[in-house]
Amino acid sequence: MHQGRPDDAIALCDELTEKNPTDHYAYYLKGSIYTSLNKFSIALEHFSKALELKPDNLEYLYWYADLLRLCGHHELSEKLYRKVLEINEGHDRALFGLGLLYFSYNRWHEAGTLLKQAIDRKPSNSNAHKYYAETCLYQGKLDEALKHGKKAVSLSPKNSSSYYALANIYQVLGKKEESLKQIEKTVTLDPKNGSAHYILANSKKYTSKDLPFIKNIEKKLESGMTADSRSHFHFALAKMYNDLKDPDRAFDNLSRANLILYNDFSTKKLKTELKEIKNAFNKKWSLDHRKNGNPSEVPIFVVGMPRSGTTLIDQVLSSHSLIGSIGESSEVRIGSEEACNETGDYPPRICLAHLKPETIQKYSERYLERALIEHPNALRIVDKMPANFFALGYIYTLFPNAKIVHSKRHPLDTCLSCFFQRFTEASNMDWSNDLVALGQYYKAYLNIMDHWKASLPIEILDINYEDMVADLESNARKLIQFAGLEWEDSCLNFHKSKRAVQTASLWQVRQPIYNSSVNRWLPYAKHLEPLIRELGDVLSEEDYNLMHEAGLKLKRPGKFSLNRMLGW
Repeated sequence: MHQGRPDDAIALCDELTEKNPTDHYAYYLKGSIYTSLNKFSIALEHFSKALELKPDNLEYLYWYADLLRLCGHHELSEKLYRKVLEINEGHDRALFGLGLLYFSYNRWHEAGTLLKQAIDRKPSNSNAHKYYAETCLYQGKLDEALKHGKKAVSLSPKNSSSYYALANIYQVLGKKEESLKQIEKTVTLDPKNGSAHYILANSKKYTSKDLPFIKNIEKKLESGMTADSRSHFHFALAKMYNDLKDPDRAFDNLSRANLILYNDFSTKKLKTELKEIKNAFNKKWSLDHRKNGNPSEVPIFVVGMPRSGTTLIDQVLSSHSLIGSIGESSEVRIGSEEACNETGDYPPRICLAHLKPETIQKYSERYLERALIEHPNALRIVDKMPANFFALGYIYTLFPNAKIVHSKRHPLDTCLSCFFQRFTEASNMDWSNDLVALGQYYKAYLNIMDHWKASLPIEILDINYEDMVADLESNARKLIQFAGLEWEDSCLNFHKSKRAVQTASLWQVRQPIYNSSVNRWLPYAKHLEPLIRELGDVLSEEDYNLMHEAGLKLKRPGKFSLNRMLGW
C-alpha cells in the first residue's frame, strides 16, 4: 500500500484469508485498503467479518461504526460509536466520528460538544478543528469559529477544504477581502472546486471585461469532475451570465445545474403533511393550549419562502441595539423532533399538538437559553429560519406571545431566485430544483400560512419585499413598532452593521438597499412556463399582461381553476 500497489495488497490479503479463514486481522487489513480506495461498501463487508471473528476488538468496532456512517447507516453507526465510547470514553476518533454524524443532522450543539472533546484528546486533528469551527459558526460563536478555522489551516496547509471553511467564516463576518484570499488559495490547491467558484461568482458583479475568465470556467466543465462540483460551476455561470444580462445562457446553465441535483419531489407527501398539521393545530386546539406556553416575548420569528426578503427584515431588526439575531437557526426543527420523540404516543407532526406542560417548559427554556447565549442583554431575539412557517403550531405551543413576521415577495421573483440558488444538501430543498415542484411548494406555503392566520391567536405581521425596497423607512419603523421597541436610526443603516450574517444573500446584506431584484423574472418569462402554469391564479392579471408583453401568451385561470379543485 505504501508503494501505491493496492491490487497487490488485496491479493496478499486474499491469500491470507484463503489459508486461514479465521484470520480476523487480514479482513481488517482488507477493509482498511478498500476504505483508502473510497470503496466503502466493500470495506464494510470486510470490517464486519473482522468484527464477527473478534467482537471485543475496539479498533474493529470503531472502523465498522465509521464505515456505517460513511455508507449512510446512521442509526447503527451512532449505536456502535456509543459502544466504543462506553469502553473508552477518550477515544478521539469515535468522538470525532460521532461529532460528524451529528454535524450531518445540523445538530450543531451536540456536534460541537463532541468535536471539542475530540480536539482536547488530539489537538493535531485538523479536520476536527475545521468541523468544530463550522459548528461554532452555526451557533454564532464567531471568535471561536475563527480561532479554530485558522488552526485547521495551520495544521493542514495543503488541504483545500480547510481554506474553504475559513473563507466561509470570513464571509459570515463580512470580511470580504480575507474571504476571497482563502477562496483563491482553495482554487489554487483544487482548481475543480465548484463550491469555491460559486462563492467567487457571488462576490462581485461581472461585466464584459470578465468574459475571458468566464470562458475559462466553461473550459473547466469539459474535463472530468464530481457531479457536485459540476452543479456548482453551472450555478456560478448562471449568476455570471445573469450579470451580463444574457438570460438565455444564464437559464441554460441554471437548468443544467438543477438537473444534476434533481430529486423526485413528492407532492402527495407534502399534501398529506399539510393535512395532518392543519387537523392537529386547529382553532379549537389553539384556544385550549394557550395557557401551557412560556409567556416570554423575547422571540421574533421571521418566516416565509426562502429568498423572499427574510434577510433584509432580519438585518433591519437586528440593527437595533436591543435586538439580537440567531440567523437561520435549526433549533425549532431539532427541538420539535426531540420533543416529539419524548411524547411517543402520536405520529410525527400530530404529536406536537399533544405535548405535556413539562415538555413545553423544557423546550421553551432550552430555546431561550441557546438564543440568548450570544445576546444576554437583548430584549428581543430574531430567528429567521424561513421554513419555520411549517412549524408555527409548535412555535405557538412554546411561545404564545411570540411575534411572527411574515416575509412576502412576488411569487415568480421568489421562485426564480430559489431556482438560481445552490442550496446545501442539508437544507432539504429538493423542491427548488424543478420548476413544477417549485410552484407546488409555493402553493403549499400559501396554504399553510392562510391556515395559521385563521387558526392561531398569535401576532403575524406581513411585510412585502417590494414595499421595503420602495419605502424602507416606513416599513422599518413598522417592524420596530411591532417588536414593541423605540425607534433607532441605526435600523436604516443595516448594511453598515458589523454583525455576522449567515444567509444565501451574504454579500447583498453588506450593501445599501437596491431594487434590481424587483420583477427579476421578466427577462426569463419564456423559460418559466412550467412554473407559471403550476402557480396559475396565484399570479395576478397584471402578471399575465406582463408575460404577454414578454412574448409568453398564457391566459390566467379563472376562479374554478384546477389548482383550486386540487385543494391548494
